[in-house]
Amino acid sequence: MSSWWNSCEVISALSLCARWLVAILGVAVLVLASRQSRLQKEQERIIREGLETQVRDAKRQAEVSLEKAKPRSVSTEQRKSFLSEAASIAKGVVTMIPPMGDSECSQYAQQLGQMLLDAGYEVRPGGMMTFGGIPVGLVLTVRNDETFPAYAKPLLESLKKAGIPIKVGNNWLQEKGVLGIVVGARE
Repeated sequence: MSSWWNSCEVISALSLCARWLVAILGVAVLVLASRQSRLQKEQERIIREGLETQVRDAKRQAEVSLEKAKPRSVSTEQRKSFLSEAASIAKGVVTMIPPMGDSECSQYAQQLGQMLLDAGYEVRPGGMMTFGGIPVGLVLTVRNDETFPAYAKPLLESLKKAGIPIKVGNNWLQEKGVLGIVVGARE
């Protein structure tokens, strides 16, 4: 054993092999460290993009929630459109029927009622008890045992053309011979 340990050629060869091994390991460490750094950056980018997407979605959802929380109102465009459409149609009596105790529905009913007044309708205030829950949306109503008067269809079409969605239904508490507009909760 001592013969090779004492041999200059063997030690020189071993030293050369060790230097090459260190050089190869050094390069391997550099390559692996570089790869690890790129993988970490890629992982951080993916996490950041995921968080940015979550933040964007949360903002969008918050905007939708805020929009839904705003009270309904008749826009200037809807008002102009309705008044233009209703200018040449037959008019009659309409009772505005918001659920009692619902301020958003009452406020919207007042706006709609004022618009109908300005168009030439006779508008009467009304209200309804919500025993079975608050209805949803706007509903043009007559008594269960009556048919709609002639001015109902033009009114319905004028509201729809103005971008105010409204359905048709019956109301057994409705005043005889009078149209009602039930102003239910927002859809």
